[in-house]
Amino acid sequence: MECVVFNLLKNAGEAAETVMKPTLRILTRRQGNCVRVTVIDNGPALTDADFQKILRPSGPSLKAGGLGFGLSIVRGLLEAYGSKLVFERRSAGGLQASFELPCRDQKPQEKENPVS
Repeated sequence: MECVVFNLLKNAGEAAETVMKPTLRILTRRQGNCVRVTVIDNGPALTDADFQKILRPSGPSLKAGGLGFGLSIVRGLLEAYGSKLVFERRSAGGLQASFELPCRDQKPQEKENPVS
């Protein structure tokens, strides 16, 4: 999951660096048996055509010099965990990318104390 979050933050940072005061936010929230991870940037508003490119399973990158494989890899990793990547355009500009993963409740491990 580190690769997924890293890629989303990298993309968001590159988008936001084109505005006067770049801002990135990462939010995590438990929702029932899942955790929702959301990465938000305040980059420029995307055209309909550019937004459609992001929604495609794979395709050309929006970035100069980009190969277009980053989001495809992210989608594949999330699908392997039974999740999917969801994008939403923000009214003030920028993009929100989010995904959900099932929670694994961890119980405290019991320690065995050897008896002497």
